[in-house]
Amino acid sequence: MLEIDHIQGDPYAPASRMRLTLAKTYHPLFSKIPDTPLHRLATEELFLREFAKRLPGESLPHGDGPGGRLKTVRPGPWIRRRSAVTYGPAGLTLRFSYSFPAHARRILGEPAAEVLGNRLTGLSMDLFDAVTLEKIEALAAHLGRRASIRQAMESNGLVAFFPEGANVARDEDGSPIPKAKALRVPDELATEILLEDGTKLRGLGLPKGITVLAGSAFHGKTTLLEAIADASADLRTGDGLALACSVAQTEFVCVEENRSVATCDLSPFFRSLPGQEPTEFAVDEASGATSQAANLHEALASGAKLLLVDEDASAANFLTRDPRMASLLPKGESVVPLVARARELAERGVSLVVVAGASSEWLAVADRVIVLSEFQPFDATAKARAVVEEAGIAVKKPQPADWARSLSDQLMDKWKDLAGLSVSKIRVQDGLVRLGPSAESRLPRRFAEDDSLRAAAMLIAEWLRHCRDRNLAPHRDGMMEFLAGRMDSSDPWGTHAGHDLAWPRPRETWALWTRLQASRKSANAEEED
Repeated sequence: MLEIDHIQGDPYAPASRMRLTLAKTYHPLFSKIPDTPLHRLATEELFLREFAKRLPGESLPHGDGPGGRLKTVRPGPWIRRRSAVTYGPAGLTLRFSYSFPAHARRILGEPAAEVLGNRLTGLSMDLFDAVTLEKIEALAAHLGRRASIRQAMESNGLVAFFPEGANVARDEDGSPIPKAKALRVPDELATEILLEDGTKLRGLGLPKGITVLAGSAFHGKTTLLEAIADASADLRTGDGLALACSVAQTEFVCVEENRSVATCDLSPFFRSLPGQEPTEFAVDEASGATSQAANLHEALASGAKLLLVDEDASAANFLTRDPRMASLLPKGESVVPLVARARELAERGVSLVVVAGASSEWLAVADRVIVLSEFQPFDATAKARAVVEEAGIAVKKPQPADWARSLSDQLMDKWKDLAGLSVSKIRVQDGLVRLGPSAESRLPRRFAEDDSLRAAAMLIAEWLRHCRDRNLAPHRDGMMEFLAGRMDSSDPWGTHAGHDLAWPRPRETWALWTRLQASRKSANAEEED
């Protein structure tokens, strides 16, 4: 069944949105697929990849502009729920866009009929030549194996695990780059985990707590950090990190200079700030330190369990502080650096992996120190402790932070005019999100891709409508529960979603909202002026 959700207004307008649904009776394969979440995800992944590969070849360009072209999303290395494909009780639904062939405002019927009536029908059958029950079973087993590794990680007190032979250096689709060096794990770093099926895996395990990655430039520190971030999602069998895993709540924390910050409590990291209280910090253009602190606050508020920090992408005065420089300040030091709070975070169950090369203070708080040399890891924990003792390195312990207050549930203020905003009013391009005429936000690609930002914007509007219709005050924690409930449904997207949405992480959704709040407050201030 072919359904048209939206038809473009002219040849140059955004393409028409369509759905192709293959009922459970369409092909015998559907009756053989086991009814489990892993098999559902494997089925969606395999069909979407084949559909995305074959669909452009069925285009028949005609008329003005991009007329006649078919398009759907091209999945990257992550296996995640996407609006482009849904497999459930109704069967398999594939979403795509089609630019109708047209001259002026008149659709050209013959090429449109050829594509929609003939080519898509043939493509539907061709998909079953490429997607077989054996492939679905194999991918589901692979996803189950990754889940088993994560269970073993929890049992062994690990936040990340990289099996021996993994290829950390990968290209955009996850394939190992030419001349990539496979991971070799020395005995002193080796961890062995036991899976549910009795299989033992040997590899590099990063324990809960604080891990410091050190080494000379261009020896693989940042590459490993990025691999840890990628391993928080599910990856394909052919990926260089196919069996590498990190906890799902892994978040990168870095500088976002000049970003606007909505009201949040940064008192764990600032004793004072000019013109305002750290407990209610808000600004149109943040500095390096305040932007990274706000970034970290977003990650913690959305449930992060592992924070990734790279010195090269951080504000130096936020990570560590030199007491000799502080002696120059008229009112003394106002910043409480991250290194001084790292142990507190670890005791709260939030681990850190820090790429450090410029400050030895991180050695004083580290549970494990790993040196990367020629892209291979070596244990330097004992040597680091000797250096700390010999040099007398110590991190001054500040007063404990009031984390309960700082991270308490937050009311989503000034929200009613965005409640239930139409999907057609949401625009996302290169990290810039616009919700109607009055709100916009930007997130760097390091935090979120456009497809997950579109989904986050759509879900925020739905959550606010849910609160408006039930006369509820929207809060952050309620939104997180709403997202979790929607994700578990057979079709979390709704009827009129396009093909270009990917299920967002909690941090992506909350970070998008906080930035929208900040931009709206700036706009309101300008109107008052």
